[in-house]
Amino acid sequence: MTTSIVEQLKGVQASLPSGLWTCLPPLLQTACGYYDQLHEREAFLHGALPVLSRICENVVVPGRDMDHRLAIQVYVTGDSASGKGCADHANALLEVIMKTEEEQGRIALAKWHAAEPDEDGIKPPEPMKHDMRISLRSTPNTWVRQMRKNPEGVVHLLTDSEGDTLKSAGNKEHGNVRSLVKKGWAGEQADFTTKEDGTMHHRVWLSAMICSTQQALIDAMHGDTEDGFSNRYVYHCTPPAQPVHISPFPPPGKRPKSTHRKLFNLGTEVQQIHNRQRNRNPHDPLMVTFTAEQQRKHNTSAQAKLVEAMDEHPHLGGYSKRMHQTVLRTAALFAVLRANPSENASSLVCDDLSFHAACLLREHWFTTMFDAFLLVTPKAHKTDLRMNVPEDVRKLVCEWRLDGIMPAQAASKLQMMTEPHIRHWLSGLDNPAAAIGKIQRKYLKNLKGNAL
Repeated sequence: MTTSIVEQLKGVQASLPSGLWTCLPPLLQTACGYYDQLHEREAFLHGALPVLSRICENVVVPGRDMDHRLAIQVYVTGDSASGKGCADHANALLEVIMKTEEEQGRIALAKWHAAEPDEDGIKPPEPMKHDMRISLRSTPNTWVRQMRKNPEGVVHLLTDSEGDTLKSAGNKEHGNVRSLVKKGWAGEQADFTTKEDGTMHHRVWLSAMICSTQQALIDAMHGDTEDGFSNRYVYHCTPPAQPVHISPFPPPGKRPKSTHRKLFNLGTEVQQIHNRQRNRNPHDPLMVTFTAEQQRKHNTSAQAKLVEAMDEHPHLGGYSKRMHQTVLRTAALFAVLRANPSENASSLVCDDLSFHAACLLREHWFTTMFDAFLLVTPKAHKTDLRMNVPEDVRKLVCEWRLDGIMPAQAASKLQMMTEPHIRHWLSGLDNPAAAIGKIQRKYLKNLKGNAL
């Protein structure tokens, strides 16, 4: 990524730290560099995490109770036409693999039809084509058929670009997707019942890339966090859409390649990484390990942030614990993409650059975790007391006002609003996410207004 592109990422509207982009693996640096608009680049990166985790078959990271596959579940929200749909563009990275497998599947099927039965009149089983994704619009029977085509332990990919299918599938009476997503985050065993085979037990690993408006997020989560469905995800929210003029015509001169075409061309490199991991023995996966210093930093940060989250609300503990596991999976994904280890390698030590990139994402995810929780669970708000805003909060608000970032009437509004209204107002501001999170976490814990 060129220096000029990196400089573009340092604006006040950035949600992610500017130093993140130079820490990403070269493949992701190239793909993210196709987007000139920063908010689109950030949305694409979040969409790429679960999509690329699908290609890293037979890769695990150590866990306290078991080894974890790289199952990353991401939820991207934003206003209509805010650029959140760029997260779905990451699916183009899989198209080369899917086209190749479709062609190989047709050839194998033709050979199977041409083959003669053996002496006992039995033909070999019909060849099955590997599925890179499972469809939310399908029935549970179709889900298990698609999963059984791949070896056990493979991370399947679930995508939903609008969030409405997640809502409808979550309301199914039998085999709803909420149970599947919950079990798929940690590779738990799921029970499926089909007419042909009866009840089957299948261990599920599931990455998920969901993209929707905030209202669709509320509908999909059913306004409840107690069942653990919403805390499987890490969240990203795109800034409000800006009223800019967009020409429907390409620039004069030679028409450049579309972003989709550029991403499709990267698919060959993605396919090479996928082939190396697919050829690995599924019973001997690649173990991505972490240095003692990386483990110390991760444990220290995880414990501190868990305490901070639990101070805010008891149910945020589940969000925080799972988010820190996702950080390790993301660091391992970056390490595999950067090193592209051979199919014979048994282990890979995570490099410091990949680990640092995942830690930078954690800071962003920790802030958006609070926003998502308060959005999904309005009953977590306390409405029985008024809040007196501390003097240092008013001072910070005035500083933002002078910089033109916060509305001029901000200070007076803070004096008049109740605590839940303040939270809602802050979440809608077009400010750096870290600054919003600082006020939410540090100053709004105590409803009487005493800063901690």
